[in-house]
Amino acid sequence: MNMASHQKIHPHNLSSSAHDDQQLDSESPHVPTVPLVPRGSSKSDDSHHCPPFQRTIPVIHTKPPRKRRSCCCRFLCWTLSLVFLLILLVGAAAGIIYLVFQPELPKYSIDRLQITQFNLTSNSSLTATFDVTITARNPNKKVGVHYEGGSHISVWYTGTSLCQGLFSL
Repeated sequence: MNMASHQKIHPHNLSSSAHDDQQLDSESPHVPTVPLVPRGSSKSDDSHHCPPFQRTIPVIHTKPPRKRRSCCCRFLCWTLSLVFLLILLVGAAAGIIYLVFQPELPKYSIDRLQITQFNLTSNSSLTATFDVTITARNPNKKVGVHYEGGSHISVWYTGTSLCQGLFSL
């Protein structure tokens, strides 16, 4: 017997044939006859506790395959995202403008009212000409109000239109 034959390792399969058993017996002089773990036991004795197995090769986790969405779904998602972003930007801009300018409504007061050319016709219609002086005060320091000629004015009393006409400067 030489040294190379003693260093060979042969696997032993429990379901192997008798021919394989005879071949193993002829190559190795000592075949264990006592099992390493007693029959009927599911774990080894706790007094000989071994440390848990630690892997020395790094584990490479693969990512699960991504599900592809259809073109319509992606287009709809991008469109809705852009619309939401535009609404958010417009709202932020309006909020900033409001905080910077702090706009308030102009204050109006009637300084003088004069009725001229008051006419009552035979069919019970009334025509009159009003001469009104209105003062407008703008409480805003950063926002200006510009009035142009050709504007319309209406006079209402308790939900009833009394008259309307042109507003001249």
